[in-house]
Amino acid sequence: MRHLAALPTILICVLSNLSMGYELRQEVPAGANVNSASGKYNLRVHKMLEEDVARAFSTQAHRLEVDYEFYLDPQGRVTSIMTNAKAGGQWAEQAIKHSIRALKFPPVPAQALKEWGSPFRIYGTMSWDPPPLYPQHRDSKKKSK
Repeated sequence: MRHLAALPTILICVLSNLSMGYELRQEVPAGANVNSASGKYNLRVHKMLEEDVARAFSTQAHRLEVDYEFYLDPQGRVTSIMTNAKAGGQWAEQAIKHSIRALKFPPVPAQALKEWGSPFRIYGTMSWDPPPLYPQHRDSKKKSK
């Protein structure tokens, strides 16, 4: 397996259109061009994952945060998955693993494989911060301070 962990990275935040406060944070190598074949494919895969995981995460009333890393072969099949929950424990890890295994990713474009190699590495952090249950109550506390 290839590891790019030693490369400097930049953080790209892609906020979903969901009003739930769901956020996908994606790290990519600093030299990566989001308009390149590998950048476009990477974003497409993350969007698919985000949409699928959002359904599971949005049912939770507590904060979830999971680092994930998985590899795709040239046909878009998952070859390995690693997860590490920072918040949400094993349930959050299993939710992401389930989504990664269930999704049918498109084949990796040949140009993307030339740019980033095979297997194609996808990694990042997904987090879920549920909306406050009683926003009026929270606002009244601020006023009383």
